[in-house]
Amino acid sequence: MEAAGKKMETFIQVNTSGERTKFGISPQEVDEFVDEVLKTKCCEFLGFMTMAPLTNEEDIIRSCFRKLREIRDRVSERLNTRLYLSMGMSNDYQIAVEEGADFLRIGRAIFGGEI
Repeated sequence: MEAAGKKMETFIQVNTSGERTKFGISPQEVDEFVDEVLKTKCCEFLGFMTMAPLTNEEDIIRSCFRKLREIRDRVSERLNTRLYLSMGMSNDYQIAVEEGADFLRIGRAIFGGEI
């Protein structure tokens, strides 16, 4: 991509739940990882993404989304730029919106369970 002079729009996935079944860097790794991404010439860093645990416990879901929003706010201030949040799926998108989501992944709610 660098040779072609193109950039890929990039979100950094942060594992805010601490679940081993979730991917992403830990919240403690965010600043160092962001700095490395910013050094690349082929990535346009847009913001952060996360997935909450699959649970009906709203407090747990909200805590994961709030943690990512706080990370985004801190990094946005440090970099003096607007960063976005991609969080919330079919089962928890309302909470994600309340906690500041800019992008949602709600395929199952639109298309059903079989895609």
